[in-house]
Amino acid sequence: MTDDAAMASGLHQRFEDADDFTAALRAAEVDYLPLAAGRYQARLTVMRVGPFTIQHAHDAAHISRGGMAADRGGLIMAASAPHAIAMNGEDVTPATASLQMPGSDLHALCRQRLAWMAVSAPAAEVEALLDHWAMAGPRRGASAMLAFAPDRIARLRGTLVAMTALVGEAPWWE
Repeated sequence: MTDDAAMASGLHQRFEDADDFTAALRAAEVDYLPLAAGRYQARLTVMRVGPFTIQHAHDAAHISRGGMAADRGGLIMAASAPHAIAMNGEDVTPATASLQMPGSDLHALCRQRLAWMAVSAPAAEVEALLDHWAMAGPRRGASAMLAFAPDRIARLRGTLVAMTALVGEAPWWE
């Protein structure tokens, strides 16, 4: 493990401009259109732990389109408001997460204000995790909806919320 891989860091930001919010996102570049009228507000906590980047956003209803970076992949899941997100045409439910491989297209519809989370890592780490989990992941440039046992994804979500709460403000959703 390199010294860089052992490092941890975090940042919590509030946004009143959607372009500033999307510029702060990591591992993906997206075009973003807020759906709610009025003043825009969002919060984003980014935590880096070794090669992993954890993002926890409290965000407005929106449509976004873009793609994952060519060298990173990850999981995107709802942290609140189940069934409020559709990723690449499939609903993200309380028991699913969207697996985005490096270079994959990303199309999201967030139907209401919600909290969402993303965990990303370098391509080699994502592929190693899929091998460790004995999962046949999609090829590079593709995405898939992964189903988890409800207790396992709840533990993962709870762990990520707790980790980002160390950096940001709690509670995340009102």
